[in-house]
Amino acid sequence: MFLHRRAKLLKIAAVGGTDVDQHSYTVVNQGTATAITITSSDLNKIHVLENVAALVITLPLATAALLGSWITFRKKAAGDVTANANGSDAIADGTSIANTVAAQTWAEVTLVIDKAGNWGISPMLGSWVTS
Repeated sequence: MFLHRRAKLLKIAAVGGTDVDQHSYTVVNQGTATAITITSSDLNKIHVLENVAALVITLPLATAALLGSWITFRKKAAGDVTANANGSDAIADGTSIANTVAAQTWAEVTLVIDKAGNWGISPMLGSWVTS
């Protein structure tokens, strides 16, 4: 059930739309930027990353007001992707998460604000490493 549902979500999320539980998704194509600062208005969206060069992403502060907000990064090119927490926030057991495997042009990670000051890691595909 989980794998089937996940596949369906990925298919729907590739173009935006609504999943089986009536959740709305917006896909944002970040193009070939080398640095992105995410704001709270960028949350609850899937961000498609087509960078060939290394990309550094700065996340917004994980505040209590944003509890439950999420962001998905979908890697579609060979460039390294690193997401950094803002300020003293954490991402699981570190302050950043990265995928540096050029061949993983299908890698994906979802980060969720699970408490103030912390981004939890939800389902991921590929080799994402926190540090």
